[in-house]
Amino acid sequence: EYLTRPLERGIAGALAHSYALTTHAAQGDTYDAARPIATDASSSKSIYVGVTRATHDVRLYVVFQDDLSPSPSAHPEMPRLAPETNALAAVITQIKDDRDELLATEIDPFAAQVAAMARSHNLAQLEALAASTSLAAPIAAQARDQALDTIARTARLHPDADLLPRIGPRPTGGVDRRLWDEAVGQAGVYRARYAPTPVPNGSWVTWALGPVPDDSAQRADYSLAGGALAKAERAALRRRSPGDLAAQRADLRRVLATGPGQADRDDAARRLAQASAARDQASAAQTQATWALDSVEHPKLRRPNAARVATAQRQLAQTETLLNQAIDSHRVATEQVAALEPHAVMAAREPVEWRLKLIDDAIADHVDEAIASPAAYLVTALGPRSDNPTQRPRWDKAARCLETWRQAELGLGPDDGPLGTSGLDAAIGPVPDDSTEALRRSMVLRNVPVEFLPHRTIELGIDAPGLSLD
Repeated sequence: EYLTRPLERGIAGALAHSYALTTHAAQGDTYDAARPIATDASSSKSIYVGVTRATHDVRLYVVFQDDLSPSPSAHPEMPRLAPETNALAAVITQIKDDRDELLATEIDPFAAQVAAMARSHNLAQLEALAASTSLAAPIAAQARDQALDTIARTARLHPDADLLPRIGPRPTGGVDRRLWDEAVGQAGVYRARYAPTPVPNGSWVTWALGPVPDDSAQRADYSLAGGALAKAERAALRRRSPGDLAAQRADLRRVLATGPGQADRDDAARRLAQASAARDQASAAQTQATWALDSVEHPKLRRPNAARVATAQRQLAQTETLLNQAIDSHRVATEQVAALEPHAVMAAREPVEWRLKLIDDAIADHVDEAIASPAAYLVTALGPRSDNPTQRPRWDKAARCLETWRQAELGLGPDDGPLGTSGLDAAIGPVPDDSTEALRRSMVLRNVPVEFLPHRTIELGIDAPGLSLD
């Protein structure tokens, strides 16, 4: 081009100013014409970028790297032997040898067979084939693993609605997001493999995965998915505010405190007796109506009367309806009595107690964080946190008592600031007016080491049991 173009007065060749780009900078751009340069040190990817930038005109220039940019260590001023090959052959060899990226068939020769099997078989068929002695079992195992991975990815993108109230929406990042992804993926895989029937409001993870299975292999998968769900649920509770946790804790404690009494059992037994009597009466009426219909349909001395038969049929239909209603009422009354039996009451309390434990664990995590970075109100109430390894545990014990009461009972965290100006009031506020709450507050303070409560005598229990908010 410019180097060979004839010019005036017999001059051939000229130079013109232009711009050059690296292949890195040129990625994604499009030009009418392109003039890339390739050397025996270029990567196949950079050459590909260079030759695919033009829409109409492209020309690749090939040179040796040493000719383009001699290395000082090569001593370009010294004579050199001629290269054993030309630049084009050297560039072609470099492209062949540059194998950062391999074809899918080179990485996995069975990839096409695995994909075909995954398209033609459902998960249950792949599971069965993978467990068989067929020659296709290894292919089926890979197809099954790919199907399970796809199920887990889909579950994370579109989580089941019943999971979100317990584990919350997907966190934005960090450890909580990894726990959430693992839980949703494992739950999706378990549900796809075993189609369990969840237990509404069940304990542990039965609310999502159903009862614990008897089969050992399925039970291992259940434990894996259940453990991931339990971790995600606890992480979700940790993200909630102290006020929210305290409110939920109070509601659950009220449910546990208002269990059925003997009066409830007596009332249920009375309703069952009434339902039994009503069922027996309805059964007798139905038997009588059946006999009456038989007698008018098959009279001994005369022909059947159509009107009397129709009337008897209507009466029988009415008694059958009443009998079915009485049977349903008796079933409901029986279930109510069974639900008030001690073992049934304990089973009903189990999910509530499990959820309460998770909330208490989340509050304990918040308390640990508050003690690790004490707020000003703790310093006001207890003094500075000691650096002495023998004194620090006692300070931590006192701070844990105060912070647990503050978060579990008052629903307040460190960000809510002090509740008073001095002493313990700064941390947990003044003594409540309610006598029951005041007593519970005093019981909490009995667990605070005596040196942090100068007005208290040692007889009040320096070695009192651990903190209990009951």
